[in-house]
Parts: sequence; structure tokens; C-alpha cells
Amino acid sequence: MKLEWWAYLQTELNPQLFLPSSYRLRALPEQEDIIYPYGVKTDVYGFGLLWYEILTRQGPFKDKPESYKGREGQAKYTLEGHRPIPPQEWPKELRLAMQLCWNDDPNKRPTFADILSIWDGLAVKFLCPKDPVAQNLINHLWKDQTRKPTYSEFREAFLKHCSVSKKLPLKNEILLEELCRENIINPTVTFEQFCHVIGWYGPLNTQTDCSEFFSRFRDIKSQWFFRSVESDQDSDRLLKSYWDENINAVEDISPAHRLSFLKPLVSNEDQTDHQQRPFLLKYHLNEIGKFELRYQDNEGQIQNILIFNKEGALHFPGNLNLNPQWSNLNTLLKYLNALHL
Repeated sequence: MKLEWWAYLQTELNPQLFLPSSYRLRALPEQEDIIYPYGVKTDVYGFGLLWYEILTRQGPFKDKPESYKGREGQAKYTLEGHRPIPPQEWPKELRLAMQLCWNDDPNKRPTFADILSIWDGLAVKFLCPKDPVAQNLINHLWKDQTRKPTYSEFREAFLKHCSVSKKLPLKNEILLEELCRENIINPTVTFEQFCHVIGWYGPLNTQTDCSEFFSRFRDIKSQWFFRSVESDQDSDRLLKSYWDENINAVEDISPAHRLSFLKPLVSNEDQTDHQQRPFLLKYHLNEIGKFELRYQDNEGQIQNILIFNKEGALHFPGNLNLNPQWSNLNTLLKYLNALHL
């Protein structure tokens, strides 16, 4: 455990038993030392903070004022009742469970058995929020979220739970398999893969046989700059080769392969005198429902803009003032290209 975590847990630890005298903290000097006996509920408190940090990728006390310095300041800040604030867009059940973990009263905190009993349900609500159709399918196929049903089993369940007509047009059948099947060698569908797919293109609408869901995927797939699950390294290598070599052949990247994805941004009649900037769009695999738009700025540095799907609408960074429509992707690229970034 890193030393700073002692400060997070200081409200729980008995310093006379667990810390050397040089590390004993008097968080509130005007009060007598408060001794909190160590126990399972101490671990629950620490787990709650780690849970928050894992989901947000931010420190639990990142907004702590500078006046609370060092371990002693952290302990004082915690004893005063300050706790992280879970994002409002998280499911209510998740926020409540997390906040109970760091309740001031250890007796009000859940046990790990309590947490495990609601864990899978919280995962579904967190990964597929506001999509009851997808949640029903998950509850049918993935009572055990490590299970890997075959694609045939998944398809049958999808038609049963997500389609009024119980069938799909051939073009949507092909898209569904492309999106959800793990790969050619392993014809299975994982819980994680399905949650990512719903995050990118959901929600599902049974009454329309999920036609909007498939339409969103077609809108993205048809973009010449879309690179799917390509790694950051491969995407950046393509961008740099375009930038540095100006579409000349480079070692181990054929011109035909490169040109198929790195076309000029705008048509000839729209081109300006400055160099056209190449863009690549790909899935952001670390967060559900997000895409990465990667491009090279005028200093030759790779930049990244996150775009996300929220309840079927594609949202762009707030300062771009674009309507949340999937058709605005090309508008976004032209806007960025004109900025001479």
C-alpha cells in the first residue's frame, strides 16, 4: 500500500497499533485523539475509495483545497466529513452503494457479502444505463458475466428480446455478427463486448427491430476515416506517415492501404491553401460509449478528442457548438481543419 493511503484510512486505523509514532496523525488538534479499531468495515471504506478511483480514473480527493496539506491535512479533511462525489450520470444504485462504503458510521457500511450480492446488477446498470432492452438480454444470457454464449445462441436471444418481428433484414444480420461476434476463430459473444457495442450504438428499440441501432453503426462504418479497434500506436503511425511523407510510400505501409484511409479532408472545391489535416476515428476501449478522434496538430503532435454516444445521440466537445447528430462528424472535421491547430 502506498504511504498516502494511510491518510485515507486514518479515520479507521488505531495509530497506537498500526502506525509508528512518527506517522501518528492528530487530524483535529483541538479534539482528543479518536481511535477507530481496525476491522472489516475499514476494508470496506478503503474499497469504496478504490472503487471510485477505478471507475473515474481520478484520485478520490482530487478537489481537496490546498490548505489541507500532507497526511495530516488529508486526515483532517476526511474527519471533517468530506468524501468524493460520484458523477451524477452514474446509476443511483451505484452512487448509493459507493457512498455507503465510506459512511462515517462503520455500522452503516455494507459487508463485502452485501456488495457481492448486488455487484452484477450494478455492473449492468453502469455499463448499459437507460437501456432496458439491452439489460433484459443481458439478464437472460449473462447471469454469469464470465460466460461466453455462442453467436448462434446470442442471435436467437437477440431476436427474442430485441425484435418484434423476430427477424432482421440480411444487412442488419451481417452488422450484428460483425459487431458482437468475438472473432472468426472464437464464434462467441462476451458480456464485455456486448456492453461496449450498446455503449457505442445503443439504445435498443424493440418496436423498430433496433433499426436505429444498426443505422448508427452504418453511419460510422461508412466514414472513410473510421479505424474500428485499431491500437493508438498503429493509428498514430499512419497519421505520422501521412504528415511526414505527404502520402509518399513508406516502409511497411503500402500506398494503397494508406490512401484508403488518409484521404484529403475536404473536396477539391472546398480546399484552402493550407495543408489538409488527416484524421482517424476509432473506438475508445477504456470507456463505454466513447470514440477517439485522433489528428496531428501544426506542431506535429498527436491530439485526441473524445466523442461519446448518449442515449442514441452523438455528443461532441462542448466548445464546438455542434448539434448531437451522427451526421455532424464531417462538419466537425472541417471545423477542426479550418482552425489551423
